[in-house]
Amino acid sequence: MGHYSKKCFSLWVAFSFCVTTTT
Repeated sequence: MGHYSKKCFSLWVAFSFCVTTTT
């Protein structure tokens, strides 16, 4: 299967989100 990679983004000082992808 794959390796889990978590990436977080901060688009705004009060807004951020994280996504988990498999590669």
